[in-house]
Amino acid sequence: MTPDNLACPGAAHHNRPMSRDAIAINRNRLPPRGRGAIRRWCARFAGCLLATLLPLILHAASGGEGDIRVIAQHPAGHGELALGEPLYLRIAYDSSQGLRFQARVPGAGAHGAMMNPAPLHPAGRGEALAWLALREPAGLDEVDIQVWNADGQALQTLKVPVAVRWVAGATAPRQSPPWVDELNELQQRMTTAPATTHREGGDDILGAVLGLGLPVYVLLQLRVWRRWQGGWRAAGLLPLWGTIPLLAYTLVAFAAGSNLWPMVLIMLSPLAAGYLLVAAMARALWARREGNGRAS
Repeated sequence: MTPDNLACPGAAHHNRPMSRDAIAINRNRLPPRGRGAIRRWCARFAGCLLATLLPLILHAASGGEGDIRVIAQHPAGHGELALGEPLYLRIAYDSSQGLRFQARVPGAGAHGAMMNPAPLHPAGRGEALAWLALREPAGLDEVDIQVWNADGQALQTLKVPVAVRWVAGATAPRQSPPWVDELNELQQRMTTAPATTHREGGDDILGAVLGLGLPVYVLLQLRVWRRWQGGWRAAGLLPLWGTIPLLAYTLVAFAAGSNLWPMVLIMLSPLAAGYLLVAAMARALWARREGNGRAS
């Protein structure tokens, strides 16, 4: 017999390409254990990602102090001041919450110190003025700037190096630069404006929604990924088309050092969670309707 005759009779059948139906059947024959392992791996990956990012996001959402710097001083450099003449410090800040600033003498030494008022400055980017004046002769090589949030919670203390001395008989106060007059006027207006010390109930509800939106959305999305099938699963995964690019943007903003990096994700997570809740209710109603139809 020739080698061709020795070939398996079904060889020609095995060499033929498989049809699409056969491929689909083979895919459906994947062992459940394999599909379950993939789902468990995805769930573990998502859980690790959430455990890594959530503390950072919640810390930023609770209100970190952000970027605070002293960008100017008057009088600049070394100098002598008359008793009671202020030393002005120009502050630039970038914060996700409102802040208060006040200059103080370091340590326990007061020297008859006079300090600026500490009105609440709005969140975002802005400038503030802090000033300090002594009514007794003394010299300072450092000034503390205390920073509080809207609730009066101390956030940090900036140590600002200076080299000034208050002496008796010094020259009269010198001409101030424009930024001193502008920020001083702004500070006076903010100090005399009516203070809003109590929070409305709606603000508390909004804060709770924003704080819980991200973890609730992640839990709902994981449940959809693991348990839903067919068209409902496709509908439940729609938010990922927006949240995955948003997560990438958030990580880039965090790497760039922005203190507002989680805000967009925090603001939009409740919307995605709300969509999944509505989809879950619609799916439950549909399943109940289908069950009643089969029973009848």
